[in-house]
Amino acid sequence: MHTCDLGGPAGLRNRAMWLLGYAVAARRRVYVNLNVTDIRHDDRGQLLRVLIWRDKGKQNRKPPVGHWGRVRKGRCRDPLCPVCAVMDWIDYLAELGVRDGPLFRPVDKGGNVGGVRPIAGGGDARLAPSGVNRIFRACVAEAGLPPDITPHSLRAGFATEGYELGADGLALRRHGGWSDDSTAFNQYVRGVDDERHSPLHVVAENRRKGR
Repeated sequence: MHTCDLGGPAGLRNRAMWLLGYAVAARRRVYVNLNVTDIRHDDRGQLLRVLIWRDKGKQNRKPPVGHWGRVRKGRCRDPLCPVCAVMDWIDYLAELGVRDGPLFRPVDKGGNVGGVRPIAGGGDARLAPSGVNRIFRACVAEAGLPPDITPHSLRAGFATEGYELGADGLALRRHGGWSDDSTAFNQYVRGVDDERHSPLHVVAENRRKGR
């Protein structure tokens, strides 16, 4: 996130993409298929409902995305809050007169946003999956992180951190768009603490509480 210059549209867009991508366990096609009108902010400003269209042949889903800090006037102070990041980007687009169409758009070095003003090299108003990958890898390189980190790492990170923190496995699957009986989900949970999650540890804890 420190690579995102929030003084310009590219940084605002990137912050919104990566935080929302983590929050909904997005594949690259999710980023590029999202429209501005697929993001619904509830009246109290507490959460977003994100309409994700038939991700990988499945039914549409609407994962709720809540604030990560105390909310005041529709925003919170957490710098990693996905709701605030997305709403800041949508507000920026609205200032440009954009209230529908692609949510995530190309931005050239001059700060021109695709579909609003002509951008260098032309191209569509909607980012391509290859564009998402290119932008993400540039952010990873600038941050000095290992080059094997990809946009899909956010999806794996969602599964892994959620599991590590004790989220229900079924809830994780449904929120992230895996089927209820998905065995592929298990492959996303990476490098967990086997000792802390040992079923024998749970048994031991309960025995100690019963003494």
